[in-house]
Amino acid sequence: MDNGTEKVTKLHLQAFGLSDYAVKQLVKGLDAASINGGLKEYWASDIKGSVEKRLKNPRVQAANQAKLQRVLQHFLAG
Repeated sequence: MDNGTEKVTKLHLQAFGLSDYAVKQLVKGLDAASINGGLKEYWASDIKGSVEKRLKNPRVQAANQAKLQRVLQHFLAG
């Protein structure tokens, strides 16, 4: 996955098992790169930064940390 130009929707993030709340927290404050078919698309690099920031929060539960780690590994793998 190309971290610089890949676009991600909320549905992509939900596919990793993240709840609606967790997805909203990740995209909060991010500007949508584009809108495709009514879905906002965000830059993968912005999502990666948001996930890293979220993982630093000690209040995130272990189950959600594991899901966030999977998302991060997916973006780092590309």
